[in-house]
Amino acid sequence: MSKKQQTSPVKSPSGKYELRVEKRDVKGRETDTVWQPEIWEVGGERLLLDSTGFRGDDEIFWAWDEQDRAWFYSSRRDEVDVIDQSNGPGRFWRRVWLGGHPCADGDRPCPPLSIYPDEVRAKHAPKGR
Repeated sequence: MSKKQQTSPVKSPSGKYELRVEKRDVKGRETDTVWQPEIWEVGGERLLLDSTGFRGDDEIFWAWDEQDRAWFYSSRRDEVDVIDQSNGPGRFWRRVWLGGHPCADGDRPCPPLSIYPDEVRAKHAPKGR
């Protein structure tokens, strides 16, 4: 799998939020480490601590989109999760993205192609993108 360099923290396109993704030790889980995303208000408080996280032995890729949604790709699961503000401004929550393929509907958000490693990007790219 790709060893694409990921950085943390990453500011959202609006400049209002910051995504932090850290690998942390967690006891009592099937793996002893998790990748744990957090969303912070820039210069302010933490708005989300994703206590579930992603398995620490997984390769995780992340990026913001233009609407301040944080997207994650899990190489082990070949699955996409999104953290968005569906519950209102500044109220973030994580869910599995059920957009399906191809992602061509204008009414559903599509993950940015930058979250996919080179090896699988073409498989996930909607036609015409």
